[in-house]
Amino acid sequence: MSDQTFEPGALVKLKSGGPVMTFSHTEYMSDNAVCDYFDGTTHKQIKVPSTSLKAADEDISGAA
Repeated sequence: MSDQTFEPGALVKLKSGGPVMTFSHTEYMSDNAVCDYFDGTTHKQIKVPSTSLKAADEDISGAA
């Protein structure tokens, strides 16, 4: 299981990089997170292990 949990609507990113995404939910009976994002004007949805996610604001340092 992931050591970090996210509420639906939380902004997340893959630890390896990529776009900011909106966390939707964790699949029942698995640890896969379902996230939504836009590629231009195209809506995309991905399923990834929740352990591969971090809060998007972890990338912001000293922003006011």
